[in-house]
Amino acid sequence: MWTNPARLKQLRAHMREKGLDAFVVTDETNVRYLSGFTGDSSALLITDDRRYIVTDGRYMEECERECPDWKVVERQEFTFEKIGETAKKHGVKTVGIEAHHVTVGQMREVRRAFKKTRIRATRGVVHRMRMIKDEREIELIRAANRVGERGLYQLLSDLRPGRTEAVLAARLELYFRTLGATRESFPCILAARQTSSIPHYHPTLRKIRTGDPVLVDSGAVVNSYCSDLTRVFFTNGAVPPKWEVMYGAVLEANRVATEAVRPGVKAIDVDKAAREYLKAVGFDKEFAHSTGHGLGMNVHEPPRISKWDRTVLKPGMVITIEPGVYVPGFGGVRIEDMVMVTETGRETITTFPKDLDSMILRGKPKWRLVHK
Repeated sequence: MWTNPARLKQLRAHMREKGLDAFVVTDETNVRYLSGFTGDSSALLITDDRRYIVTDGRYMEECERECPDWKVVERQEFTFEKIGETAKKHGVKTVGIEAHHVTVGQMREVRRAFKKTRIRATRGVVHRMRMIKDEREIELIRAANRVGERGLYQLLSDLRPGRTEAVLAARLELYFRTLGATRESFPCILAARQTSSIPHYHPTLRKIRTGDPVLVDSGAVVNSYCSDLTRVFFTNGAVPPKWEVMYGAVLEANRVATEAVRPGVKAIDVDKAAREYLKAVGFDKEFAHSTGHGLGMNVHEPPRISKWDRTVLKPGMVITIEPGVYVPGFGGVRIEDMVMVTETGRETITTFPKDLDSMILRGKPKWRLVHK
């Protein structure tokens, strides 16, 4: 996997600023981000002039092939002993660890491995780096989006009465894989009528009935980068009146929140734009989650587009905009796009139609996907 050498330079600058002789990376996604290693059960030890991957015998060949610029150190078990031994050889006196990824139980191992070393718990160091995507990352996110959109488009011919939610979700994953995805970004949410009021519903063997609105939230992973897309489809060629009102409200909330995205704006203010609009039209109590989230190598990354996140948006950030309205026992509408912050404003990466008429299934859709 390709990785940008500027990432290590940035991390080392942080280490010098904080007085760290070494930094240990155990979060699997952060390992991949910094080294390009696509396996698991491994860790990185980074000093000012050395870089090590600590792994077991299963991954030695893979590490050497994928990460030729890294020194590979073999360990027997996943403990911090080998990491500590390697750090000791370089006279490390202060080491940073990823606090979010080290359990209470592992801290005993960490202290044992770094007996005479000062241990500093760090929070979100690499995650903050990952918020700003470089040009190659944007290309990979666009590629994941193309697969996600094309797979969903293929699913529309299957989206008819008699099919079960679970089978349709499985077909969508198959379409993603045949189009080049390595996996789904997350288990597909496919919910018909009443079940769509549950934001993170799990598909079952419940059959789609004639006239059921169907919410589909899905994403594909291509070369380690994720896409995320939600649409609601109407299967009987018409939209029930209450659903039309809900859909219109969410569509407009999606628009006003997207328009709020630009450099210098805080994440909380983008969330506020969607929330205030839905309150104005009487749906504030039916909006049960945040307006969006960052995404990249994970489908959920900082920043959170929420009531609590005051992160200032910067060019290169990729976020979702996904307001929703959920009425328990009746149904729900969520419309989700991926949006990139640019130097002057924003660009919507998602191209899949979302106007109400396009969501009404009357045989094969007349529109075609357009990708940049």
